[in-house]
Amino acid sequence: MSCGIPVVMTDVGCAGEAMRDGHEGRVVPIGDQAALVQAMKDAADPFRHQLWSVAAKLRAAGLETPAQSADRLTDFWKKCLGL
Repeated sequence: MSCGIPVVMTDVGCAGEAMRDGHEGRVVPIGDQAALVQAMKDAADPFRHQLWSVAAKLRAAGLETPAQSADRLTDFWKKCLGL
């Protein structure tokens, strides 16, 4: 996202915390091949690609410091492990 590239990713873990579906790219349900194909087509659309690119770069620029990122990652793994 920091390079200004739209993201297409599966809906795993805390994916929605990194980006918002339809704003910086597309979050696809796990195992939904048709949704993945559609998301890639959406990202290839020149108008949508430009909008998502700008939004992705702005969101990445506004994300946290490395220390905050490390804390969030630690919290994520604790949540995944049920701690």
